[in-house]
Amino acid sequence: MQVDSLRFKSGDQIFREGDSAHCMYLITKGTVSIRKNSHNAVVEIAQIQTHQIFGEIAFFDKSPRSADAVACGQVELIEIPYEKLEPFFNAAPDYLKKIILSLAQRLRDADNMILTLKEEAESRK
Repeated sequence: MQVDSLRFKSGDQIFREGDSAHCMYLITKGTVSIRKNSHNAVVEIAQIQTHQIFGEIAFFDKSPRSADAVACGQVELIEIPYEKLEPFFNAAPDYLKKIILSLAQRLRDADNMILTLKEEAESRK
């Protein structure tokens, strides 16, 4: 499978919440911050490290990006196009697809819950 390697500097935007998606990423070096916008603030909901993937939710549920992804320091990624993964996913049994879609929805819901909880914590300070 042919994949592209990408490099980002600290603060570079990899994608934005609401963007359409065509790939997921494997981090080969560095850390990526996953963030959601909250009113006039940005809330970090996760940090993804070397050897982890991100951008996978949109592959499974075909929805726009659920959050922003921003490079923390120097980051190197492998871009994995969804079109390369489609044959494997399509060959999976229907029950497995339903499980994966359910997990993708739970991740989206968890992202939103983390944002809500962090907003509530900030408002109590």
